[in-house]
Amino acid sequence: MIEPGAEAPAPLISPIYTDIRKFMPDTGETSSESTSKWSLRVGELSEPVRIDRYLGDSEEIPATRSKIRRAFKDGRALVNGKVVSASHKLTGGEQIELTLPVAAPSMEIIPESIPLDIVFEDDHILVVNKPAGMVTHPAVGSRSGTLVHALLGRGLALSDLYGRERAGIVHRLDKNTTGLLVVAKTEAVHLELQRQLKERELKRVYTGIICGHLKQDSGEINMPVGRSLTANPRPESFCFGFDQPSPAAARATTSPAATDFQILPRGPSSPSRIMFR
Repeated sequence: MIEPGAEAPAPLISPIYTDIRKFMPDTGETSSESTSKWSLRVGELSEPVRIDRYLGDSEEIPATRSKIRRAFKDGRALVNGKVVSASHKLTGGEQIELTLPVAAPSMEIIPESIPLDIVFEDDHILVVNKPAGMVTHPAVGSRSGTLVHALLGRGLALSDLYGRERAGIVHRLDKNTTGLLVVAKTEAVHLELQRQLKERELKRVYTGIICGHLKQDSGEINMPVGRSLTANPRPESFCFGFDQPSPAAARATTSPAATDFQILPRGPSSPSRIMFR
């Protein structure tokens, strides 16, 4: 196991530069996200009440319960100037400050009739087998033919927690990757699935083909990963911490990352297949 901060050994797997965003939480937010701030004074209460329930019932906060829960998740709920959790009990007289995201105007998305391989669906979620060649959601350079266009083309009611252009999208896969994606139909389910991903209760497994042979058939790659500061094939690329130009740069630009790998059974003349978790 390679521990962060250890002497830089030769990596178990040579870094393959790719888009850093697929290693980051898919929140749909950017640093320029618009927000609105709300402040209210708690009136007299007959008994203590949870702040999330109080705000959910309040007519002074024009937001859905799921967006209020998101404010707590992002640390944007304060009572008397201090960040509190959704379970904080109010007793009366407190000053609440809440910062809520303001959804940016969505790009025009015209639903498209695109066949999808739906492997599971109920009233809460949908699991789709995304084919290689399909972009997950609209972005610059991908204004049509995405998974979101296909989902909306089925007339589905999906979570709009992060806008229509990411309707229902909890996580994503690269354009040329085939695999299962979970789609949320409600904002509450969307938030819960994101929590499960963050807490690693919902696990994702990737299978790939590699050239050559690893020195061991299984193990863990435990090494900070972040945006590369050196010249690479693509402007947005990732690298391990020891590839940054200095230890200070590695600390400032990387985040902890741990990946288990396992070589899958193979024939004598077959290429190596590797599973990542």
